[in-house]
Order: sequence, then structure tokens, then C-alpha cells
Amino acid sequence: LIIICICALFLRNITFQEYIEKEELREIESQITTAQGKSRIHGIEVEKDPEDKNAELLKDITTSLLISLYDLRAANPGDDWRAKLTLQNQALLDTVNYKEEGGDHPFSFKEIEHRLAMNEKLLADDIKPEHPMYSLALPNFMKHIIDLYINLGAIIILVLLIGEILSGEYENHSINLLFTQPLKKTQIILCKFWSSVIVYLFTTGVILGAITLIGFVFGEKGAFNYPILIEKNNQIAFITISDFLTEGLLVLTVTIVMVIALYLLFSLLFKHTLLTLFVLLGALVGGYIVTSFIT
Repeated sequence: LIIICICALFLRNITFQEYIEKEELREIESQITTAQGKSRIHGIEVEKDPEDKNAELLKDITTSLLISLYDLRAANPGDDWRAKLTLQNQALLDTVNYKEEGGDHPFSFKEIEHRLAMNEKLLADDIKPEHPMYSLALPNFMKHIIDLYINLGAIIILVLLIGEILSGEYENHSINLLFTQPLKKTQIILCKFWSSVIVYLFTTGVILGAITLIGFVFGEKGAFNYPILIEKNNQIAFITISDFLTEGLLVLTVTIVMVIALYLLFSLLFKHTLLTLFVLLGALVGGYIVTSFIT
């Protein structure tokens, strides 16, 4: 089922390639429409008052912006991506100048800063830009799937796989048979714990293997040093996809080990599967709320 979901997401990405091109074109058309409207407004202001230097400056800036946007619109999908990023950067710089001179524009300074920083990083590292969600490049596709797995999927999948590993045995009294064996209760619990950890590691390995196989055979090579923009101490910073995957899976593994330990503890206390699951869910939600409040 997991592999089927991964295949479905990759097929979605293939299907959406034409949508990506149309989306980019729609955004450029929207920016052109905005710039044309601003240019007409400032042109009228200059006609009314030829001495209005600010209106004249704003009109000149919108003219420069329109030139870059027209060039972007005329570019073909197969054209050099470096030239496109350079044109995007010029349009963004013109937008910054326009806003700094008192002009009104839908883009915020923060959004422009992030776009400029990302484009400059891609140009500096000579890495082709990829869509954040619908990329066919193996590293970017893997990042998207692992992001889903880390944020939600791992705990849900794990609970489904180990849901009755201990509490279910208490419910059907099969645990009593284990207790008749020459084993200490701690040994039984440890076996349950490590078997759950192995289930998690095996599931993660299957997911990574499926992503790698699908991306390698049907996708594009991409780059594992593709930059991911983050904010650190209110400053723009970058981490690579490889760093994200390594650190993300490491943190996830520690979290999963803690969840397994909690689940086994609640199983021993309540000896009922549904009650154990509800208490575990409450503990996780409560921990998330407290952590969010502190941070």
C-alpha cells in the first residue's frame, strides 16, 4: 500500500508538469497586468504634473520591470534556466526599487527577499530550479515524500502496524501463555520494543528503496545538494536536501523510539488497545501543544 501511494504521487508529478508551466506563465501574466496598470497610473500623474519627479521615477521603474517580464513571458520552457533566473532577479530588483520609492505592489519585501536569495543560491551552485511539490528529480521527490512521512505518516503507519503488539495480547489473554514460559517480564517487553523498532526501520527502508527505484528509473537525476531555504535567527540560511534527509530521519527515529516506549507503557497500564491508542494520541497532542507554546 505504501509503495502504491508513492507511485501514485510520482504519477501525479508527471501529470502536473504541464500545469507547472501554465502556473508559471499565469504568474508572469499577473505581474505584467499589475505593472501595466501601475505604469498607466504613473503616466497619468506625469501628464498632470510634469514636475512630479517621483511619479516619473516610478514610471521608469515599471517600464524596466515590464521589459524583464516580457522577456520572461517570451522564454520557451526549454530555454536556459540560468537566463530565466537572471531575468526573474532583475524583475524582483525592479520591484524592490519600486516599493522603496513608495510604489504599491502585491509582493512583500520578505517574499521578494526569499525569492532573490533562492535564485541567487541556485545560480551560485549551478543547480536547476525545481518545483517544491511536483518535481521529477529524485532528490526533490524524495524530500517531498520524506517530509510527509516525518510530519504525519510515520507515527500513523507505526501505530497501525504495532497497534496490538502488547495490549491486544492482554485483551485476548495470550500474554498469559508467554508468562508461563521461562522468560522474565522485562525480556518479553524488550522483545516487543525491539520488534517494533525493527518494524519501523524496515518500513523506512522500504519507503526509501521505493522512492530511489522509482526516481532513478522514471525520474531525473537532480542534486542532493539542492538548497532548502530556512530562517535562522530571522536571517535567511540554507540547508541541502541531503542534510534535511539525514537530520530529519534522525530526529524522527528518536521520536519513534519514544512513541514506542510510551505505547508499551500505556499498554501495560491499561491493557486495552483502543484506550491505549486514545491515551497515546492525547499524550502526543498535549506534547505538541506544550512544545508549540514554549517555542
